[in-house]
Amino acid sequence: MALQLDMNIHGAPIPAMYAKVVNVSGNKNRVVADLFYYASAAVSNANGSAIYTEQHTFVPSVVDGSDNFIKQAYGAIKVLPAFSGASDV
Repeated sequence: MALQLDMNIHGAPIPAMYAKVVNVSGNKNRVVADLFYYASAAVSNANGSAIYTEQHTFVPSVVDGSDNFIKQAYGAIKVLPAFSGASDV
């Protein structure tokens, strides 16, 4: 699971950036998701270096049947305005 979107990092446009949650940590009150950006899925899959990283925080659902924290992280990230044009890949 990952997202693909056009990004502008430090003034440089990067088309079709591959964004992947690589770590989640937290508890029922707060989860922090580390989002890493790669030039492509191939770079990520080859354990290449991320171009950019950021953290996103959200309050998870812990009711029975809830998605795991990684899936919830993607859901929380995808509703942010910066990710309005992102595609699931």
